[in-house]
Amino acid sequence: MSNLKYGILFHRTLRFEIFDFRLCSSSLFFCFSVLIIFPLNAREVELKVQDVTLYESSAGVLRSGKINLEPGINELMIRNLPVALQDESLVASVETAGASVVGSSTWIETGVVIHNKDVLELQKKIRVLEREIEDYESRNSNLGNLRRILVDTRSKLTEMISKNLFYKKNEVDAKKWFQTLSGNRQAIQVVLSSDQEVGRTIKDLRKKLSELQDKLSVILSLSEKSSRITKILVSFTEAEKKEVKLNLTYRTGGVSWKPFYSVRMDGREKIEFEYLAEINQESGEDWNNINLLLSTSSPDISGRRPRLSSQRVYDQKKKTDKDGLVTFQSQSITEESNIVSEMESPEAGTDPTTGNSEESGSGFLFRYSKPITLFSRKESKKLSLVSFTTDATFTALYVPALKHYPLIKGSFKNISGFPIIPGETAVFRQAGMVGKSGFGYISPGEKAEISFGSENEVRAIYRKESNQTKEGILSGTKVVEKLIRVELENFGKESRTISFQESIPVSGVENVKVSIDSVTTPGYAEVRKDSGILEWKLDLRPSQKQEIKLKYKVNFPAEFDLNL
Repeated sequence: MSNLKYGILFHRTLRFEIFDFRLCSSSLFFCFSVLIIFPLNAREVELKVQDVTLYESSAGVLRSGKINLEPGINELMIRNLPVALQDESLVASVETAGASVVGSSTWIETGVVIHNKDVLELQKKIRVLEREIEDYESRNSNLGNLRRILVDTRSKLTEMISKNLFYKKNEVDAKKWFQTLSGNRQAIQVVLSSDQEVGRTIKDLRKKLSELQDKLSVILSLSEKSSRITKILVSFTEAEKKEVKLNLTYRTGGVSWKPFYSVRMDGREKIEFEYLAEINQESGEDWNNINLLLSTSSPDISGRRPRLSSQRVYDQKKKTDKDGLVTFQSQSITEESNIVSEMESPEAGTDPTTGNSEESGSGFLFRYSKPITLFSRKESKKLSLVSFTTDATFTALYVPALKHYPLIKGSFKNISGFPIIPGETAVFRQAGMVGKSGFGYISPGEKAEISFGSENEVRAIYRKESNQTKEGILSGTKVVEKLIRVELENFGKESRTISFQESIPVSGVENVKVSIDSVTTPGYAEVRKDSGILEWKLDLRPSQKQEIKLKYKVNFPAEFDLNL
Protein backbone atom coordinates (compact mmCIF):
# COMPACT_ATOMS: atom_id res chain seq x y z
CA MET A 1 0.00 0.00 0.00
CA SER A 2 2.80 2.36 0.89
CA ASN A 3 4.57 1.49 -2.34
CA LEU A 4 1.41 2.28 -4.23
CA LYS A 5 1.10 5.70 -2.54
CA TYR A 6 4.74 6.40 -3.17
CA GLY A 7 4.32 5.46 -6.83
CA ILE A 8 1.31 7.76 -7.23
CA LEU A 9 3.12 10.59 -5.48
CA PHE A 10 6.22 10.10 -7.61
CA HIS A 11 4.11 10.01 -10.76
CA ARG A 12 2.34 13.28 -9.87
CA THR A 13 5.59 14.95 -8.93
CA LEU A 14 7.19 13.85 -12.16
CA ARG A 15 4.24 15.19 -14.18
CA PHE A 16 4.40 18.58 -12.48
CA GLU A 17 8.17 18.79 -12.91
CA ILE A 18 7.81 17.94 -16.58
CA PHE A 19 5.04 20.55 -16.92
CA ASP A 20 7.14 23.19 -15.13
CA PHE A 21 10.10 22.38 -17.32
CA ARG A 22 8.02 22.75 -20.49
CA LEU A 23 6.52 26.01 -19.23
CA CYS A 24 9.92 27.41 -18.33
CA SER A 25 11.33 26.26 -21.65
CA SER A 26 8.57 27.96 -23.64
CA SER A 27 8.93 31.14 -21.55
CA LEU A 28 12.69 31.19 -22.07
CA PHE A 29 12.23 30.59 -25.79
CA PHE A 30 9.69 33.45 -26.02
CA CYS A 31 11.92 35.84 -24.09
CA PHE A 32 14.91 34.82 -26.18
CA SER A 33 12.90 35.41 -29.37
CA VAL A 34 11.78 38.84 -28.16
CA LEU A 35 15.36 39.74 -27.30
CA ILE A 36 16.47 38.71 -30.78
CA ILE A 37 13.64 40.48 -32.66
CA PHE A 38 13.19 43.57 -30.44
CA PRO A 39 16.32 44.83 -28.70
CA LEU A 40 15.67 46.26 -25.27
CA ASN A 41 17.62 49.49 -25.78
CA ALA A 42 16.55 51.52 -28.83
CA ARG A 43 19.14 53.93 -30.15
CA GLU A 44 18.00 57.53 -30.35
CA VAL A 45 18.87 59.21 -33.66
CA GLU A 46 18.56 62.78 -34.92
CA LEU A 47 17.31 63.34 -38.47
CA LYS A 48 17.56 66.88 -39.83
CA VAL A 49 14.77 68.41 -41.90
CA GLN A 50 16.10 68.71 -45.45
CA ASP A 51 13.18 69.48 -47.80
CA VAL A 52 9.67 70.80 -47.15
CA THR A 53 6.89 70.93 -49.74
CA LEU A 54 4.06 73.25 -48.70
CA TYR A 55 0.54 72.52 -49.91
CA GLU A 56 -2.62 74.53 -49.36
CA SER A 57 -3.28 73.14 -45.87
CA SER A 58 -0.47 70.68 -45.12
CA ALA A 59 3.24 70.07 -45.67
CA GLY A 60 5.34 67.16 -46.88
CA VAL A 61 8.58 66.88 -44.87
CA LEU A 62 11.77 64.98 -45.72
CA ARG A 63 14.22 64.26 -42.91
CA SER A 64 17.52 62.44 -43.42
CA GLY A 65 20.68 61.65 -41.51
CA LYS A 66 23.54 59.19 -41.09
CA ILE A 67 23.08 56.17 -38.80
CA ASN A 68 25.23 53.16 -37.84
CA LEU A 69 23.66 49.76 -38.51
CA GLU A 70 24.63 46.63 -36.60
CA PRO A 71 24.10 43.16 -38.09
CA GLY A 72 20.56 41.98 -37.29
CA ILE A 73 17.58 44.08 -36.21
CA ASN A 74 18.26 47.73 -35.33
CA GLU A 75 15.66 49.64 -33.31
CA LEU A 76 15.89 53.41 -33.80
CA MET A 77 13.96 56.04 -31.86
CA ILE A 78 13.16 59.62 -32.94
CA ARG A 79 11.70 62.11 -30.45
CA ASN A 80 11.42 65.44 -32.24
CA LEU A 81 8.60 64.78 -34.75
CA PRO A 82 5.50 67.05 -34.61
CA VAL A 83 2.26 66.14 -32.87
CA ALA A 84 0.29 67.08 -36.02
CA LEU A 85 2.05 64.37 -38.04
CA GLN A 86 -0.36 62.15 -40.01
CA ASP A 87 0.47 58.61 -38.88
CA GLU A 88 -0.45 56.91 -42.16
CA SER A 89 1.91 59.16 -44.13
CA LEU A 90 5.06 58.08 -42.26
CA VAL A 91 7.52 56.30 -44.60
CA ALA A 92 11.13 55.32 -43.77
CA SER A 93 13.83 54.08 -46.16
CA VAL A 94 17.57 53.33 -46.15
CA GLU A 95 19.99 53.82 -49.02
CA THR A 96 22.28 50.78 -48.92
CA ALA A 97 22.36 47.17 -50.03
CA GLY A 98 21.46 44.53 -47.46
CA ALA A 99 19.36 46.89 -45.33
CA SER A 100 15.60 47.35 -45.28
CA VAL A 101 12.96 48.90 -43.04
CA VAL A 102 10.84 46.12 -41.55
CA GLY A 103 8.57 48.13 -39.27
CA SER A 104 7.67 51.54 -37.87
CA SER A 105 5.37 52.96 -35.22
CA THR A 106 4.60 56.43 -33.91
CA TRP A 107 2.51 57.69 -31.02
CA ILE A 108 1.94 60.83 -28.98
CA GLU A 109 3.60 60.87 -25.59
CA THR A 110 1.00 61.67 -22.92
CA GLY A 111 1.49 63.60 -19.72
CA VAL A 112 3.88 66.18 -21.18
CA VAL A 113 4.22 69.05 -18.68
CA ILE A 114 5.75 72.34 -19.64
CA HIS A 115 7.85 73.79 -16.82
CA ASN A 116 7.88 77.44 -17.79
CA LYS A 117 7.72 80.27 -15.24
CA ASP A 118 6.31 82.69 -17.82
CA VAL A 119 3.49 80.25 -18.62
CA LEU A 120 2.61 79.76 -14.95
CA GLU A 121 2.65 83.52 -14.32
CA LEU A 122 0.47 84.22 -17.36
CA GLN A 123 -1.99 81.49 -16.39
CA LYS A 124 -2.23 83.01 -12.90
CA LYS A 125 -2.92 86.49 -14.30
CA ILE A 126 -5.51 85.07 -16.70
CA ARG A 127 -7.38 83.35 -13.86
CA VAL A 128 -7.39 86.59 -11.83
CA LEU A 129 -8.74 88.57 -14.80
CA GLU A 130 -11.42 85.96 -15.49
CA ARG A 131 -12.62 86.20 -11.89
CA GLU A 132 -12.68 90.01 -12.10
CA ILE A 133 -14.68 89.86 -15.32
CA GLU A 134 -17.19 87.45 -13.74
CA ASP A 135 -17.57 89.81 -10.76
CA TYR A 136 -18.16 92.86 -12.97
CA GLU A 137 -20.56 90.93 -15.20
CA SER A 138 -22.54 90.01 -12.09
CA ARG A 139 -22.63 93.70 -11.09
CA ASN A 140 -23.71 94.59 -14.61
CA SER A 141 -26.57 92.09 -14.42
CA ASN A 142 -27.69 93.43 -11.02
CA LEU A 143 -27.59 97.02 -12.28
CA GLY A 144 -29.64 96.02 -15.30
CA ASN A 145 -32.29 94.44 -13.10
CA LEU A 146 -32.32 97.49 -10.81
CA ARG A 147 -32.70 99.81 -13.79
CA ARG A 148 -35.71 97.84 -15.05
CA ILE A 149 -37.30 97.98 -11.60
CA LEU A 150 -36.76 101.75 -11.36
CA VAL A 151 -38.15 102.34 -14.84
CA ASP A 152 -41.20 100.23 -14.05
CA THR A 153 -41.64 102.12 -10.76
CA ARG A 154 -41.39 105.44 -12.60
CA SER A 155 -44.13 104.49 -15.05
CA LYS A 156 -46.42 103.45 -12.21
CA LEU A 157 -45.64 106.64 -10.25
CA THR A 158 -46.39 108.75 -13.30
CA GLU A 159 -49.71 107.01 -13.82
CA MET A 160 -50.66 107.35 -10.14
CA ILE A 161 -49.65 111.02 -9.96
CA SER A 162 -51.61 111.93 -13.06
CA LYS A 163 -54.76 110.27 -11.67
CA ASN A 164 -54.45 111.91 -8.24
CA LEU A 165 -53.80 115.34 -9.69
CA PHE A 166 -56.83 115.00 -11.92
CA TYR A 167 -59.23 113.91 -9.18
CA LYS A 168 -57.91 115.38 -5.88
CA LYS A 169 -55.93 118.42 -7.00
CA ASN A 170 -54.16 118.60 -3.60
CA GLU A 171 -51.10 120.86 -3.80
CA VAL A 172 -49.28 119.34 -0.77
CA ASP A 173 -49.67 115.78 -2.05
CA ALA A 174 -48.63 116.91 -5.50
CA LYS A 175 -45.32 118.25 -4.15
CA LYS A 176 -44.62 114.95 -2.36
CA TRP A 177 -45.39 112.98 -5.50
CA PHE A 178 -43.11 115.16 -7.60
CA GLN A 179 -40.32 114.79 -5.02
CA THR A 180 -40.74 111.01 -5.21
CA LEU A 181 -40.65 111.17 -9.00
CA SER A 182 -37.53 113.35 -8.91
CA GLY A 183 -35.81 110.90 -6.56
CA ASN A 184 -36.70 108.06 -8.89
CA ARG A 185 -35.23 109.96 -11.84
CA GLN A 186 -31.98 110.60 -9.95
CA ALA A 187 -31.76 106.92 -8.96
CA ILE A 188 -32.17 105.89 -12.61
CA GLN A 189 -29.40 108.31 -13.65
CA VAL A 190 -27.06 106.93 -10.96
CA VAL A 191 -27.77 103.36 -12.11
CA LEU A 192 -27.18 104.30 -15.75
CA SER A 193 -23.90 106.00 -14.89
CA SER A 194 -22.75 103.00 -12.83
CA ASP A 195 -23.83 100.62 -15.59
CA GLN A 196 -21.79 102.53 -18.19
CA GLU A 197 -18.73 102.57 -15.93
CA VAL A 198 -19.02 98.82 -15.31
CA GLY A 199 -19.39 98.23 -19.05
CA ARG A 200 -16.21 100.21 -19.77
CA THR A 201 -14.36 98.28 -17.08
CA ILE A 202 -15.49 94.94 -18.54
CA LYS A 203 -14.33 96.05 -21.99
CA ASP A 204 -10.88 97.03 -20.67
CA LEU A 205 -10.54 93.77 -18.74
CA ARG A 206 -11.49 91.72 -21.79
CA LYS A 207 -8.87 93.55 -23.83
CA LYS A 208 -6.19 92.77 -21.23
CA LEU A 209 -7.37 89.15 -21.09
CA SER A 210 -7.11 88.82 -24.87
CA GLU A 211 -3.55 90.21 -24.83
CA LEU A 212 -2.48 87.76 -22.10
CA GLN A 213 -4.09 84.83 -23.93
CA ASP A 214 -2.24 85.77 -27.13
CA LYS A 215 1.07 85.87 -25.24
CA LEU A 216 0.31 82.49 -23.67
CA SER A 217 -0.52 80.98 -27.07
CA VAL A 218 2.79 82.16 -28.51
CA ILE A 219 4.77 80.69 -25.59
CA LEU A 220 2.90 77.38 -25.80
CA SER A 221 3.45 77.19 -29.55
CA LEU A 222 7.18 77.57 -28.93
CA SER A 223 7.25 75.10 -26.04
CA GLU A 224 5.10 72.15 -27.14
CA LYS A 225 7.33 70.65 -29.81
CA SER A 226 8.51 67.12 -28.94
CA SER A 227 5.68 65.07 -27.46
CA ARG A 228 5.69 62.36 -30.18
CA ILE A 229 7.82 59.21 -30.15
CA THR A 230 8.62 57.31 -33.36
CA LYS A 231 10.39 53.96 -33.62
CA ILE A 232 11.89 52.46 -36.78
CA LEU A 233 13.04 48.81 -37.15
CA VAL A 234 15.80 48.28 -39.73
CA SER A 235 17.06 44.83 -40.73
CA PHE A 236 20.74 44.62 -41.75
CA THR A 237 22.10 41.38 -43.24
CA GLU A 238 25.77 42.31 -43.62
CA ALA A 239 28.38 40.86 -41.27
CA GLU A 240 29.97 44.12 -40.18
CA LYS A 241 28.79 47.45 -38.83
CA LYS A 242 28.13 50.11 -41.49
CA GLU A 243 27.16 53.79 -41.69
CA VAL A 244 24.15 54.39 -43.95
CA LYS A 245 21.67 57.18 -44.74
CA LEU A 246 18.16 56.98 -43.29
CA ASN A 247 15.32 58.95 -44.93
CA LEU A 248 12.01 59.72 -43.24
CA THR A 249 9.05 61.37 -45.00
CA TYR A 250 5.69 62.37 -43.58
CA ARG A 251 2.87 64.87 -43.88
CA THR A 252 1.97 67.27 -41.11
CA GLY A 253 -0.85 69.72 -40.49
CA GLY A 254 -0.90 73.20 -39.01
CA VAL A 255 0.77 74.58 -42.14
CA SER A 256 -0.62 76.52 -45.09
CA TRP A 257 0.44 78.94 -47.80
CA LYS A 258 -1.27 81.15 -50.36
CA PRO A 259 -0.07 83.58 -53.03
CA PHE A 260 -0.03 87.28 -52.24
CA TYR A 261 0.82 90.11 -54.62
CA SER A 262 1.97 93.70 -54.33
CA VAL A 263 1.34 96.05 -57.27
CA ARG A 264 2.59 99.63 -57.26
CA MET A 265 1.77 102.34 -59.77
CA ASP A 266 5.09 103.95 -60.79
CA GLY A 267 4.11 107.20 -62.48
CA ARG A 268 1.90 106.85 -65.56
CA GLU A 269 4.11 104.46 -67.51
CA LYS A 270 5.40 101.70 -65.20
CA ILE A 271 4.11 99.09 -62.76
CA GLU A 272 6.15 97.45 -60.00
CA PHE A 273 4.97 93.90 -59.38
CA GLU A 274 6.01 91.56 -56.55
CA TYR A 275 5.01 87.90 -56.22
CA LEU A 276 4.94 86.75 -52.56
CA ALA A 277 4.05 83.62 -50.64
CA GLU A 278 2.19 84.09 -47.35
CA ILE A 279 3.09 81.15 -45.08
CA ASN A 280 1.53 80.08 -41.78
CA GLN A 281 3.78 77.61 -39.93
CA GLU A 282 2.29 76.14 -36.73
CA SER A 283 3.34 72.51 -37.17
CA GLY A 284 5.12 72.35 -33.82
CA GLU A 285 8.61 71.84 -35.29
CA ASP A 286 11.13 74.43 -36.44
CA TRP A 287 12.53 74.13 -39.96
CA ASN A 288 16.13 75.31 -40.02
CA ASN A 289 18.01 75.94 -43.26
CA ILE A 290 15.63 73.88 -45.42
CA ASN A 291 14.97 73.64 -49.15
CA LEU A 292 11.44 75.00 -49.62
CA LEU A 293 8.99 74.06 -52.36
CA LEU A 294 5.53 75.58 -52.78
CA SER A 295 2.89 73.47 -54.51
CA THR A 296 -0.49 74.62 -55.83
CA SER A 297 -1.81 71.06 -55.82
CA SER A 298 -3.33 69.08 -52.98
CA PRO A 299 -2.34 65.51 -52.06
CA ASP A 300 -5.96 64.77 -51.10
CA ILE A 301 -7.28 65.41 -54.63
CA SER A 302 -6.94 62.81 -57.34
CA GLY A 303 -4.71 63.63 -60.30
CA ARG A 304 -6.65 61.38 -62.67
CA ARG A 305 -7.60 63.07 -65.93
CA PRO A 306 -11.33 63.87 -66.02
CA ARG A 307 -13.36 62.46 -68.90
CA LEU A 308 -15.65 64.43 -71.17
CA SER A 309 -19.20 63.22 -70.70
CA SER A 310 -21.82 62.90 -73.43
CA GLN A 311 -24.47 65.55 -73.92
CA ARG A 312 -28.10 64.53 -73.64
CA VAL A 313 -30.93 66.57 -75.14
CA TYR A 314 -34.27 66.37 -73.38
CA ASP A 315 -37.61 67.96 -74.16
CA GLN A 316 -38.19 70.71 -71.63
CA LYS A 317 -41.22 72.89 -71.03
CA LYS A 318 -40.86 76.25 -72.78
CA LYS A 319 -40.57 79.24 -70.48
CA THR A 320 -43.57 81.55 -70.07
CA ASP A 321 -43.63 85.04 -71.53
CA LYS A 322 -42.51 86.72 -68.31
CA ASP A 323 -39.65 84.32 -67.59
CA GLY A 324 -36.28 85.52 -68.77
CA LEU A 325 -37.54 88.15 -71.20
CA VAL A 326 -35.05 90.88 -70.54
CA THR A 327 -31.81 90.50 -68.62
CA PHE A 328 -29.36 93.16 -67.61
CA GLN A 329 -25.70 92.37 -68.09
CA SER A 330 -24.26 94.83 -65.61
CA GLN A 331 -22.39 92.07 -63.79
CA SER A 332 -20.58 91.23 -67.02
CA ILE A 333 -18.86 94.61 -66.94
CA THR A 334 -16.60 93.59 -64.11
CA GLU A 335 -16.04 90.15 -65.61
CA GLU A 336 -15.10 91.61 -68.97
CA SER A 337 -12.68 94.23 -67.70
CA ASN A 338 -11.37 91.98 -64.90
CA ILE A 339 -11.10 94.90 -62.50
CA VAL A 340 -12.29 95.36 -58.97
CA SER A 341 -14.78 98.10 -58.26
CA GLU A 342 -14.41 97.95 -54.47
CA MET A 343 -10.83 99.21 -54.56
CA GLU A 344 -11.07 102.64 -53.07
CA SER A 345 -10.96 101.92 -49.35
CA PRO A 346 -8.47 99.67 -47.54
CA GLU A 347 -11.40 97.66 -46.17
CA ALA A 348 -12.72 96.81 -49.60
CA GLY A 349 -11.89 93.41 -50.99
CA THR A 350 -12.87 90.85 -53.59
CA ASP A 351 -13.32 87.14 -53.89
CA PRO A 352 -9.82 85.86 -54.73
CA THR A 353 -11.22 82.64 -56.18
CA THR A 354 -12.57 84.42 -59.27
CA GLY A 355 -11.17 82.77 -62.36
CA ASN A 356 -9.88 79.78 -60.41
CA SER A 357 -8.96 76.78 -62.53
CA GLU A 358 -10.64 73.45 -61.92
CA GLU A 359 -9.22 71.36 -59.11
CA SER A 360 -7.02 68.44 -60.01
CA GLY A 361 -4.11 66.57 -58.55
CA SER A 362 -1.65 68.40 -60.78
CA GLY A 363 -0.44 71.97 -60.35
CA PHE A 364 2.58 74.21 -60.22
CA LEU A 365 5.63 73.77 -58.05
CA PHE A 366 7.66 76.81 -57.01
CA ARG A 367 11.15 76.22 -55.65
CA TYR A 368 12.51 78.90 -53.33
CA SER A 369 15.90 80.11 -54.55
CA LYS A 370 17.88 79.67 -51.31
CA PRO A 371 17.73 77.77 -48.00
CA ILE A 372 15.38 79.31 -45.48
CA THR A 373 14.45 78.97 -41.80
CA LEU A 374 10.79 78.87 -40.73
CA PHE A 375 10.00 78.74 -37.03
CA SER A 376 6.74 77.35 -35.68
CA ARG A 377 4.92 80.53 -34.65
CA LYS A 378 1.35 81.79 -34.48
CA GLU A 379 2.09 84.43 -37.09
CA SER A 380 2.34 84.52 -40.87
CA LYS A 381 5.47 85.21 -42.88
CA LYS A 382 5.72 86.59 -46.39
CA LEU A 383 8.47 85.45 -48.76
CA SER A 384 9.29 87.29 -51.97
CA LEU A 385 9.38 84.85 -54.90
CA VAL A 386 9.93 87.26 -57.79
CA SER A 387 9.58 90.97 -58.58
CA PHE A 388 9.77 92.97 -61.78
CA THR A 389 9.07 96.41 -63.23
CA THR A 390 7.32 96.55 -66.58
CA ASP A 391 5.64 98.97 -68.95
CA ALA A 392 1.97 99.65 -68.34
CA THR A 393 -0.91 101.60 -69.83
CA PHE A 394 -3.38 103.48 -67.64
CA THR A 395 -6.91 104.47 -68.58
CA ALA A 396 -9.76 106.05 -66.67
CA LEU A 397 -12.70 103.64 -66.54
CA TYR A 398 -16.12 105.09 -65.75
CA VAL A 399 -18.93 102.60 -65.06
CA PRO A 400 -21.84 104.42 -63.34
CA ALA A 401 -23.53 101.13 -62.46
CA LEU A 402 -20.53 100.32 -60.24
CA LYS A 403 -19.17 103.66 -59.03
CA HIS A 404 -20.23 107.28 -59.40
CA TYR A 405 -16.64 108.33 -60.17
CA PRO A 406 -14.00 107.07 -62.64
CA LEU A 407 -11.41 104.46 -61.67
CA ILE A 408 -7.82 104.06 -62.84
CA LYS A 409 -7.35 100.80 -64.74
CA GLY A 410 -3.78 99.59 -65.21
CA SER A 411 -2.82 97.03 -67.87
CA PHE A 412 0.53 95.22 -67.97
CA LYS A 413 2.08 91.98 -69.21
CA ASN A 414 3.14 89.14 -66.95
CA ILE A 415 6.84 88.96 -67.86
CA SER A 416 7.72 86.42 -65.15
CA GLY A 417 8.49 82.83 -66.00
CA PHE A 418 5.50 81.37 -64.17
CA PRO A 419 1.78 82.16 -63.98
CA ILE A 420 -0.01 84.51 -61.63
CA ILE A 421 -2.51 82.29 -59.83
CA PRO A 422 -5.65 83.64 -58.12
CA GLY A 423 -4.77 85.46 -54.92
CA GLU A 424 -5.11 88.61 -52.84
CA THR A 425 -3.34 91.76 -54.02
CA ALA A 426 -2.24 94.89 -52.17
CA VAL A 427 -2.45 97.92 -54.47
CA PHE A 428 -0.28 101.02 -54.04
CA ARG A 429 -0.02 104.43 -55.66
CA GLN A 430 2.60 107.11 -55.11
CA ALA A 431 0.86 108.33 -51.94
CA GLY A 432 0.58 104.88 -50.36
CA MET A 433 -1.72 101.91 -50.19
CA VAL A 434 -5.05 102.26 -52.00
CA GLY A 435 -6.71 99.00 -50.98
CA LYS A 436 -6.85 95.31 -51.75
CA SER A 437 -7.86 93.63 -54.97
CA GLY A 438 -7.35 90.26 -56.63
CA PHE A 439 -6.12 88.55 -59.78
CA GLY A 440 -7.52 85.67 -61.77
CA TYR A 441 -5.26 83.20 -63.54
CA ILE A 442 -2.67 85.04 -65.68
CA SER A 443 -0.31 82.94 -67.84
CA PRO A 444 3.29 84.04 -68.53
CA GLY A 445 3.22 86.68 -71.25
CA GLU A 446 -0.52 87.27 -70.81
CA LYS A 447 -2.06 90.69 -70.22
CA ALA A 448 -3.26 91.51 -66.70
CA GLU A 449 -5.55 94.32 -65.55
CA ILE A 450 -6.14 95.82 -62.12
CA SER A 451 -7.75 98.91 -60.63
CA PHE A 452 -5.75 101.58 -58.78
CA GLY A 453 -8.64 103.37 -57.14
CA SER A 454 -10.36 106.60 -58.12
CA GLU A 455 -9.18 108.93 -60.87
CA ASN A 456 -9.20 112.35 -59.20
CA GLU A 457 -8.27 114.36 -62.29
CA VAL A 458 -11.34 113.36 -64.31
CA ARG A 459 -14.80 114.63 -63.39
CA ALA A 460 -17.87 112.68 -64.46
CA ILE A 461 -21.52 113.78 -64.28
CA TYR A 462 -24.18 111.13 -64.95
CA ARG A 463 -27.83 112.08 -65.57
CA LYS A 464 -30.93 110.23 -66.71
CA GLU A 465 -32.78 112.83 -68.76
CA SER A 466 -35.93 110.78 -69.32
CA ASN A 467 -37.55 107.51 -68.36
CA GLN A 468 -40.92 107.36 -70.05
CA THR A 469 -43.43 104.58 -70.66
CA LYS A 470 -45.90 104.90 -73.55
CA GLU A 471 -48.82 102.63 -74.38
CA GLY A 472 -50.08 102.09 -77.89
CA ILE A 473 -53.88 102.33 -78.10
CA LEU A 474 -54.31 100.06 -81.10
CA SER A 475 -51.12 98.05 -81.15
CA GLY A 476 -51.41 96.75 -77.57
CA THR A 477 -47.73 97.36 -76.86
CA LYS A 478 -45.72 99.36 -74.37
CA VAL A 479 -42.64 101.43 -75.15
CA VAL A 480 -40.03 102.36 -72.54
CA GLU A 481 -37.67 105.17 -73.57
CA LYS A 482 -34.51 106.10 -71.69
CA LEU A 483 -32.10 108.95 -72.36
CA ILE A 484 -28.77 109.10 -70.51
CA ARG A 485 -26.30 111.99 -70.59
CA VAL A 486 -22.72 111.81 -69.36
CA GLU A 487 -20.28 114.73 -69.10
CA LEU A 488 -16.57 113.94 -68.83
CA GLU A 489 -13.97 116.62 -68.13
CA ASN A 490 -10.19 116.36 -67.76
CA PHE A 491 -8.76 118.60 -65.01
CA GLY A 492 -5.26 117.16 -65.24
CA LYS A 493 -2.17 118.60 -66.90
CA GLU A 494 -1.84 115.65 -69.27
CA SER A 495 -4.14 113.99 -71.77
CA ARG A 496 -6.27 111.15 -70.45
CA THR A 497 -7.74 108.09 -72.15
CA ILE A 498 -11.22 107.49 -70.75
CA SER A 499 -13.43 104.44 -71.20
CA PHE A 500 -17.16 104.84 -70.46
CA GLN A 501 -19.31 101.72 -70.19
CA GLU A 502 -23.09 101.48 -69.88
CA SER A 503 -25.40 98.48 -70.19
CA ILE A 504 -28.74 98.27 -71.97
CA PRO A 505 -31.36 95.49 -71.74
CA VAL A 506 -30.91 92.37 -73.86
CA SER A 507 -34.03 90.69 -75.23
CA GLY A 508 -34.47 86.97 -74.82
CA VAL A 509 -37.74 86.59 -76.78
CA GLU A 510 -38.92 87.59 -80.23
CA ASN A 511 -41.76 89.95 -79.26
CA VAL A 512 -39.53 92.15 -77.08
CA LYS A 513 -37.45 94.58 -79.11
CA VAL A 514 -34.56 96.74 -77.90
CA SER A 515 -33.34 99.48 -80.23
CA ILE A 516 -30.76 102.27 -79.94
CA ASP A 517 -31.93 105.70 -81.06
CA SER A 518 -30.01 107.79 -83.60
CA VAL A 519 -29.55 110.52 -80.96
CA THR A 520 -26.94 108.29 -79.32
CA THR A 521 -23.35 109.53 -79.58
CA PRO A 522 -21.58 107.50 -82.28
CA GLY A 523 -18.29 105.68 -81.82
CA TYR A 524 -19.45 103.08 -79.33
CA ALA A 525 -18.76 99.36 -79.56
CA GLU A 526 -20.26 96.35 -77.84
CA VAL A 527 -17.75 94.90 -75.40
CA ARG A 528 -18.90 91.36 -76.17
CA LYS A 529 -21.46 90.16 -78.67
CA ASP A 530 -25.00 90.08 -77.23
CA SER A 531 -23.75 91.33 -73.86
CA GLY A 532 -25.59 94.65 -73.95
CA ILE A 533 -22.50 96.47 -72.67
CA LEU A 534 -21.64 99.51 -74.78
CA GLU A 535 -18.27 101.22 -74.52
CA TRP A 536 -17.03 104.63 -75.64
CA LYS A 537 -13.28 105.37 -75.67
CA LEU A 538 -12.27 109.02 -75.52
CA ASP A 539 -8.98 110.93 -75.49
CA LEU A 540 -9.41 114.17 -73.53
CA ARG A 541 -6.84 116.92 -73.59
CA PRO A 542 -6.23 119.01 -70.44
CA SER A 543 -9.33 121.10 -69.56
CA GLN A 544 -11.33 119.45 -72.36
CA LYS A 545 -14.97 118.48 -71.77
CA GLN A 546 -17.07 116.04 -73.78
CA GLU A 547 -20.67 114.84 -73.58
CA ILE A 548 -21.98 111.36 -74.39
CA LYS A 549 -25.66 110.59 -75.05
CA LEU A 550 -27.32 107.19 -74.97
CA LYS A 551 -30.98 106.76 -75.91
CA TYR A 552 -32.70 103.42 -76.35
CA LYS A 553 -36.23 102.01 -76.54
CA VAL A 554 -37.76 98.75 -75.37
CA ASN A 555 -40.98 97.60 -77.11
CA PHE A 556 -42.93 94.78 -75.45
CA PRO A 557 -46.54 93.50 -75.22
CA ALA A 558 -48.81 95.41 -72.84
CA GLU A 559 -49.57 92.31 -70.75
CA PHE A 560 -45.91 92.01 -69.78
CA ASP A 561 -44.90 93.60 -66.49
CA LEU A 562 -41.25 94.50 -67.01
CA ASN A 563 -39.34 96.48 -64.42
CA LEU A 564 -36.80 98.46 -66.45
